[in-house]
Amino acid sequence: MNKSTDSKPCRVCHLEKPLTEFSKDTQLKSGISNRCKTCDKIKNSKRSNKGFTWKDAADIPATPESELTDLYGTSDVWTKGKLVMRKGKVLDVGCTDSSNMVPLTLASLGWKVHGIDNRQFKFQHPNFHFTQGDIRNAPFPDNFFDCVCAVSTIEHIGLKGRYGATEADPEGDIEAVREIARVLVPGGTFLLTVPYGRGQLVKPLHRVYDKTGLRRLFSQWKIEGEIYYTLEQGNWIVVPEEVAAQKDYIGGERALALLELVR
Repeated sequence: MNKSTDSKPCRVCHLEKPLTEFSKDTQLKSGISNRCKTCDKIKNSKRSNKGFTWKDAADIPATPESELTDLYGTSDVWTKGKLVMRKGKVLDVGCTDSSNMVPLTLASLGWKVHGIDNRQFKFQHPNFHFTQGDIRNAPFPDNFFDCVCAVSTIEHIGLKGRYGATEADPEGDIEAVREIARVLVPGGTFLLTVPYGRGQLVKPLHRVYDKTGLRRLFSQWKIEGEIYYTLEQGNWIVVPEEVAAQKDYIGGERALALLELVR
């Protein structure tokens, strides 16, 4: 097979595959999709919530951090070397997101993955177990997980009218973090992303945290790593904390904090 003309790497799983494994895409100059049919099937199935089972999981991915980077483009530095190269029990808080394949990516790599969300989550995998419920009252034993991750989740918890919440709980984010600390093993890792900038409550969407707000949430935690991004002309770029801290969500500006925390 002539690699240059008869095959190419998938943008998501980075596996070199025959061109017949890619769908046609008339919007691209090449006329061929950049994602292989397997990755397309997973992504489209997740969007339609049909309950796709990863029977082809052995094919995904050859370089697993690329999957995380593709779906959470601002999280490549945050995730690399923290989840992909390790094994254990991990909890994904707020796993039912239209583009979240992190739990099933990790499950295919050998992690014992649990997900919790108050919305349904129909994906299946032998290493994945879903609990429909509230992280503020999690049905897990103390010191159960080696790692907990919460991507774009903590900022929503306790806000009335968001993701089916019928009652307001101003301390909802604090309660969630407290429960995460309970189920995490001593020395375990908590990875999360939250909106960052000028601290404000954007009802009913989410909270935007500033340095004081993060200190309020994580006074009992040690920050092992942190990285900040801002959205500039459609691209997320790494910036110093003090630059991200000036962003005003109400004014149309966007920034993220990605944190690695240890109890």
